[in-house]
Amino acid sequence: MRRAAILAGLSVVLVSCAPQKTAGPLENTSWRLVTLVNQGLGVPPKDAPTMAIKNAVASGFGGCNGYSMVLTVYGTVVTFGAVTRVQQPCSMAATKLENEFFRALIGAARAQIDGDTLILREQTGKERARFKRISAP
Repeated sequence: MRRAAILAGLSVVLVSCAPQKTAGPLENTSWRLVTLVNQGLGVPPKDAPTMAIKNAVASGFGGCNGYSMVLTVYGTVVTFGAVTRVQQPCSMAATKLENEFFRALIGAARAQIDGDTLILREQTGKERARFKRISAP
């Protein structure tokens, strides 16, 4: 019994000392998609996908469904992991927007913050998506 209590206490100490995952300068920020460049689409604000970043997880509204994905940041290099999302029926337009949004995130290799604008770029430097900073939801 005493040994179990010591082990439990040790595991609490180890967990509390574990480093928190962060997304660097993107940590604790929230964004609204303005443009999907590969589609040349301006996105109406009421339908715009959003992205809030906390504890190295990007989550929000994808255009139809809620989503989350792990985000890794090293300097300006970004990597978005696999998308976890709710699968509810959507209009064709909303489904297309959401799919293109996720393609832009997954295809991003670099992030650039310029004031209240976040630009995601491919490895070649080509812009994939542009966001505006919003207040945290």
